[in-house]
Amino acid sequence: MSAEAPVPGRVVITARAQERVFRALAADELGVPVKSAKVRVADDAGRIAADVTSPAVTGPRTAPLLSLIESTRHRLLNDGARITGAEISKVSVRITNVTTIPGRVQ
Repeated sequence: MSAEAPVPGRVVITARAQERVFRALAADELGVPVKSAKVRVADDAGRIAADVTSPAVTGPRTAPLLSLIESTRHRLLNDGARITGAEISKVSVRITNVTTIPGRVQ
């Protein structure tokens, strides 16, 4: 195999693009429509800090709310970093509303 010559130029992933990726991941994890989740990213000493504000859906077939929040944080830290290539320093999640889906009564 021969090494390819570097291509001039650069690749930039904008904050808006990162926010959209993180928003989709958070909404999926919290069980809400993508348009319901809001994400802001900020520079944190060269790394990305993400702030998620979203409702959440819980029910008998979902994890407890605190587990959903933690899994959302971890998903953004892992999948968000893998998809965007960004180094993420922290993820904050604020839940604005909780909808509980009742289970079937037997």
